[in-house]
Amino acid sequence: RSPAAGCMAGKPFTVAEASALLKAFYAAFPGVQRFRTEVMHRCRLEGTVRTLHNRLRKLPNITSPSPSARSYAERQAVNTVVQGSAADVIKLAMLEVQRVLADAQQQLQQQALDGASLPQLVAQVHDELLFLVPTSGGGLERWVPELARCMTSAASLRVPLSVKVSAGPTWGTLQRYGVYRQPAQPAHGAPTLARLVLVNSSSAAAAAALLSPPRISGDGVETPATSCFPQPGLPLVENVDEPQELLLAPVDESGGEETP
Repeated sequence: RSPAAGCMAGKPFTVAEASALLKAFYAAFPGVQRFRTEVMHRCRLEGTVRTLHNRLRKLPNITSPSPSARSYAERQAVNTVVQGSAADVIKLAMLEVQRVLADAQQQLQQQALDGASLPQLVAQVHDELLFLVPTSGGGLERWVPELARCMTSAASLRVPLSVKVSAGPTWGTLQRYGVYRQPAQPAHGAPTLARLVLVNSSSAAAAAALLSPPRISGDGVETPATSCFPQPGLPLVENVDEPQELLLAPVDESGGEETP
């Protein structure tokens, strides 16, 4: 086995096996290879690539005489478009979340109510947003669909971006939620942690890993337009046995710049 062989689910692969898997993948999804070829061709012509929202990255080594430097720049070009665009989307989602929460805070102030029942954005990890959501003020049932809407509607794409949700009192004890299902009413006022993951539509696969700290997790996946998730009046999550705190997070599955 070559030390350069990849590893999937703990199983080592030879270079030949890894190459065969890549060929099978590109055969199954020919659009991925066309996309890669187009991005690299344009980068060779212009020396730059741009994200979905027009952020520019210069890659002068795309025409380097060094095969290794050129190959690295080619991977950078493709991953910049994918991961950089995912970064665009998450920032737009954060702006929409801030607008929604600011409006909710203003409404509470007008009613002389405490804003402690509002979700709190406590972390952004790559393309994930982590929220702490108290069980008061509607809890997950009130806020998950709204926060999911902020994420799924952050960018105008030709394919829908939907969200799957998981929830748990800690990151390490998350329970996966099914889409469109109603969460159980919390037994007491302890907050719930939740995380939503949004994956850019150009990603080849859906992110599936659940992290170890507390949160509600949503893995963004491409779904047919008929799903139209989230829709008004449609529940988002499954039953949970204990109160939790809410965490939302978009995720990018394109892989790192070192991947071939």
